[in-house]
Amino acid sequence: MSSFNPYQAPKSALIHPSPDAAGRAGEQAGPWRDGKDLVAQRHGELPARCVKCNAEAKAPKLQQRYYWHHRGWHLLILFNLVIYVIVRVAIRKSARLDVGVCAEHARKRRVAMWAVALLLSASVATLLVAMNQRLGGVAYLSSLALLLAAIAVGLFKARLLYPKRIDERYARYAGCGDAFLATLPSFGDNDR
Repeated sequence: MSSFNPYQAPKSALIHPSPDAAGRAGEQAGPWRDGKDLVAQRHGELPARCVKCNAEAKAPKLQQRYYWHHRGWHLLILFNLVIYVIVRVAIRKSARLDVGVCAEHARKRRVAMWAVALLLSASVATLLVAMNQRLGGVAYLSSLALLLAAIAVGLFKARLLYPKRIDERYARYAGCGDAFLATLPSFGDNDR
């Protein structure tokens, strides 16, 4: 009698190997470098080194969750923002990475996050004052400029890494320092 069950759910071939199975198969568990990019398994952990300068990382590591979707989906914003948000939540791929950061870069990140909070607060306060006092367009433009400054500081100063692509097995990140990447093996050496 055959053990085939036509009603059984299919099994995926994209199962993440356990560390001991990876060692037996000759595959490293990662992370790797690929040019200026960091490549890691979707749910991985980095060495206890700062991702920016390769100094000794302070404990504990930051547990970061990253989300990614193809940039082409941004065209939905032109049609309807609500539909874009719904589609984005439905199709996005996620990854988790334990990131090490040294005391100096942790302090810089903390200062940037406070700057974002203050700029957002100032933007909302300026907008509320402009609406209550019926001020002209200059106050509204000031509120918009503060909002854009908060977004810029958040994107360029407060984040450590950002995802460039996430697939079923690997996640590719940008934002690592060259000193950190130099300590990692090349992704091309890994038997994908």
